[in-house]
Amino acid sequence: MAFGDPNVIAGIATLTIDGTQLALKANCVISCSLLERDGISGQDRVHGYREMPRVPYIEADISVQHGQSIMNFDTIVDSTLVAEIADGRTFSLNNCWYCGRTELASQEGQWRTRFEGMTCVEIAG
Repeated sequence: MAFGDPNVIAGIATLTIDGTQLALKANCVISCSLLERDGISGQDRVHGYREMPRVPYIEADISVQHGQSIMNFDTIVDSTLVAEIADGRTFSLNNCWYCGRTELASQEGQWRTRFEGMTCVEIAG
């Protein structure tokens, strides 16, 4: 794996939780924006915008592995999730917790994970 090759913009990625690598199958989405802005308009013109904090998250499809209990993910709190993507970027979701429902898609041998956290930072490479 050549993370950081200047010609690569997509492809290989890794995902680890507290140092343990997950079997990342597909669809790793990293949402690290800490703010959300919405426009506010009146009947006469745009008045400005409001700014609200938002919860950063990393979501991905994980392959089912023998010996791994997906039910244990419900207990994950105050963890660190690290995503490294093909273009060399690394993101750390800090003080994170497992979020959402655990639903196994048996035909695909995968399940969707979503972790939310207090902060998501891009680690300089």
